[in-house]
Amino acid sequence: MTDKNIIIILAGLVGFIWLPLICSILWKRPIVGAVVPFLFTGLEAIFINLPVLRLVTNIYPQDLIFVPMLIVGLIKGFYSRSGISKIALSLAILLVYSIVRGVILIGTDQIGESREDLYFFASILFFATSSISRIDKDRLVGYICNLGAVLILVAIFRWGATISGLAIASLWAETASQIGGGTPLRVLNASQALILAIVSILSIKFRSINRGSWWHRNAIYFTVPALLILQHRTIWIITIIALTILVLQDRQFRRKFYSYTLGIVTVIGIGVIIIGAKFVGIIKSSLEASSQSEDTLLWRLQGWQYFLSEGAPKSMHDILFGLPYGTGWERYQFGSFVDFPPHNFYIQEYLRIGLLGIIFLFLLYFYVLKIHSDRTIWGSIKNEMVAIQLIMFITYSSSPILGIILGLLAQDEPIENKFASEDDRMTSKSYSRILNFQSAGSPVLFTSDNSNTQ
Repeated sequence: MTDKNIIIILAGLVGFIWLPLICSILWKRPIVGAVVPFLFTGLEAIFINLPVLRLVTNIYPQDLIFVPMLIVGLIKGFYSRSGISKIALSLAILLVYSIVRGVILIGTDQIGESREDLYFFASILFFATSSISRIDKDRLVGYICNLGAVLILVAIFRWGATISGLAIASLWAETASQIGGGTPLRVLNASQALILAIVSILSIKFRSINRGSWWHRNAIYFTVPALLILQHRTIWIITIIALTILVLQDRQFRRKFYSYTLGIVTVIGIGVIIIGAKFVGIIKSSLEASSQSEDTLLWRLQGWQYFLSEGAPKSMHDILFGLPYGTGWERYQFGSFVDFPPHNFYIQEYLRIGLLGIIFLFLLYFYVLKIHSDRTIWGSIKNEMVAIQLIMFITYSSSPILGIILGLLAQDEPIENKFASEDDRMTSKSYSRILNFQSAGSPVLFTSDNSNTQ
C-alpha cells in the first residue's frame, strides 16, 4: 500500500469521526459557524504570504467547518417552511450540482475552484436556516468590530514598516503590489478593506444607541481615514453610498453628520502631525497615481466582454445551470494568457451556477429587503448591508463574512424552521409583542435582558 493510499484512508477515518461531530455542534450552537471565518480572516491579514496550509491533497482547514455548515444548512433548508430559506437552498443545490459535474467531467484536482463559492453559499444557507438568539447576533457584531480593530493595527504596522524601509516589509511587498497596482499603501486587500467599511456603519449605529465599548462607538474615526489611504476605489464608492443611505434614513446620524466629519478630519490632522511630511507626500503621490490609473478597469472590462461572448455558455443546459467548476478562466488578455476569475461576482456565478443561480441570487436580496425588522442591529442596517454587497460584487468576488451577514439578514424574520426550539419560537413572539409597543421609526436594538454584553 502506497503512502498516498494510507493518507487517503486516514483522512477518510478522520472525516468519518469529524463530520458528524462538527455537524452536531453546529446544529446546537450555530454561532460556532461564524468563529472560523472571522478567525481565518484575521490570520490571513496578519500572516500574509504564508504557504497555504493543507491537511491532505485538496483539503484545507476551512473545509472542515464549511462542508459541515453546508450539510446542516441543506438538511434544515429542506424542512424549513420559510420562502427565503428555500431560495438559499436552491442556490446551494445549484452549487453542489456544478461541483459534482466538475468532479465527474474533470476530476477532483480542480475542486479548489469551487472553494470560494462554497464558503459563501454555505454561510448564507447555514445562517438563514439556523435559529440564532439575539445575544449571539450581538456577539457577531462585536466579533466583526474587533476584527476591524485587528485590521487597523495590521495596516498601521505595515505602513510604518514600509515607509521606514524595514526588511520585514518585503514579506507583503509582492502582495501589496498585486492588490495595489504597485502602490505600497494598499496593504489590505479589498475584502479586508470592506470589513472596515462595514465596521464604520456599525460604529455609527453604536453611537446612535449609545451602546458598546469605546472602540465600537469611535471606530469610524479610524476606519474612514484608513479606507482613504488603502485606495480601493470600489470600497470608497461603497462607503459613500452606505453613508448616504444612513443620512437618508437615520435622523440622529443626519443631525450629527458634521460632528462625525469634524472628528474624522481631526484624526487625520493628528495623524499628519505624528507621521510627518514624508508619509503625507507618499500618500499624495499614491492617490494621484491611483486616481489616474485606468489599467485595472480596462483589464476587467476586457475580461467581462470575453466571458459574455466567446467564453459564455453555449447550450441551453449550460446557460441555465452554468459550466462545471474546474473548467477554468483561461483567456488571452493584454498580450498574455491569464487564468483568473473575471472580478465580477455576477458574471462568475452566471458561468458556474447559470442563469437560474443569478435569478435566485437577486431573489434572495429582494426578499431580504422586503423583511421589515429592526429587532437586531443587523436588521437596522439591512439596506446598507445589501447595498454594500450588491456594489462590491460588480468588481470583486464573495467572502464568507458577506455570506454570514446575508444569512443573518435573511434569518431576521419570524422563526418557522421545523428544528427551531419552542424557546426560540416563544422568544420570537415576545420580540414581536415588544415591537408592537414601539413608536414608528424607533429601531429596537439590544432590548433583550441579556443583550447588553457589548
